[in-house]
Amino acid sequence: MIRNGVATGTNKNYGRSFERWKAFSTKRNVSDAYMSDLPEKQKVVLLCLFMAKTGREGRDVQAEMSGVRHAFQTAIVDTSIFHHAGVVAAKKSLAPDQREESLRRERRQRVPLPFEVVEAVRREYWLGAESRSDPMLARMTYLGIAIGYATASRVSEYAHTSGNHFLRAEDIYFQVGGRMYTACQLWETCGQDVQVDVIKILTRSSKNGPKTTHLTRTANVLVAQLVDDLAMWCQLRKCSEGSMLLSRVKDGRTKRLTSKLVNEALKEQGVELGLEEARVSSHGLRMGACTSMKAAGHTVAEVRVCTGHVSSSSTTRYMAASSHDPNPLGVAARGEGLTVQDAICLLPRGDVVENVQYKRIRKV
Repeated sequence: MIRNGVATGTNKNYGRSFERWKAFSTKRNVSDAYMSDLPEKQKVVLLCLFMAKTGREGRDVQAEMSGVRHAFQTAIVDTSIFHHAGVVAAKKSLAPDQREESLRRERRQRVPLPFEVVEAVRREYWLGAESRSDPMLARMTYLGIAIGYATASRVSEYAHTSGNHFLRAEDIYFQVGGRMYTACQLWETCGQDVQVDVIKILTRSSKNGPKTTHLTRTANVLVAQLVDDLAMWCQLRKCSEGSMLLSRVKDGRTKRLTSKLVNEALKEQGVELGLEEARVSSHGLRMGACTSMKAAGHTVAEVRVCTGHVSSSSTTRYMAASSHDPNPLGVAARGEGLTVQDAICLLPRGDVVENVQYKRIRKV
């Protein structure tokens, strides 16, 4: 959602920056946070002192000043003071060293995850579920990872978070013989011996609005496999209306799928395949799906339909490293997607980064 010319998340960050500015100006005995009646010299001094305080507290001076300036602009207040030579010079002097900033970003850069990681999780958490202390929890963890890759979704869109961004039982539909059933209706209406042809996953509460993903059994063996896994899960789970799809009940207690469970499983299997633990995360599933789509030779616009990005530039950043199939599983099945070796080569090794001998992300 775009509000006041910026995305919701950015708007919240800008609001926090302005609140810190108001608190700072109040301590300096300035009654009007927009400094309407102050002379230019005093405005410059206040802004420079605020930037110095921001830098000492470890926050990004550029981002903080962008938030304050946006608040002035939104309130239709003159913003020319932010272009004053003294303010610009102070902001530039407080900016971090570009070399150090680039290295910092390299260290925290997440790697797009190849489908081999999802397959490894399936072997350990789905096929080997009975050997684990909590089989239903293991199966639920795998399904969350598989759905994240298949739909190129953010983990907050299907797992339990502090908000309401998660899949409910009525958000997944099964097509059998031309008719659609929810997870709650399927087994009551059709019984257990039924073959599902298509699964429709409706993401109602995502960052950029609702989106729908279809998984068709006839697409390829990987999609058919996930369709069967989801159908079996709904049968085992016996979902009720309004309940969270990826959750399990044991001894009267409900355990929900969380980003922590997803990340732990991905890191465990990613390290086994040779990836650096610090660079493996749930968001790597979304990045890996986008990169695999690009590897199949599809356009940014087509990938954007799958990811739900508002901006094409955001999609481009996710298509990190190779030469849209709206079905990432189909790309992986044809061997055209990102491989483990590709993922390992995408980013520099930790020892190389520490010695400041690094390169930008290379194309596969």
